[in-house]
Amino acid sequence: MTLWREVLDNMFQLWHIAEEDLLDDEQQYQLADTGQGHQRVQKSVRSVVAMQKILADVQRKVGGETFRAFESSDFGI
Repeated sequence: MTLWREVLDNMFQLWHIAEEDLLDDEQQYQLADTGQGHQRVQKSVRSVVAMQKILADVQRKVGGETFRAFESSDFGI
């Protein structure tokens, strides 16, 4: 629940960052087969950094072992 509270508390900022990622001319989308058909896939560098910061804050609050299963690969890195 702590993670969701942090995400919700930062929702406007995350939304703004996601928009910046979508509009980034240097990170164009590619068409890729995701296992659920062909989808447009685009790197979202700013969004990943923001979520990593939120995860680090939550880990610090509740203890690092709780979120040990989360890896950077969960966010497409």
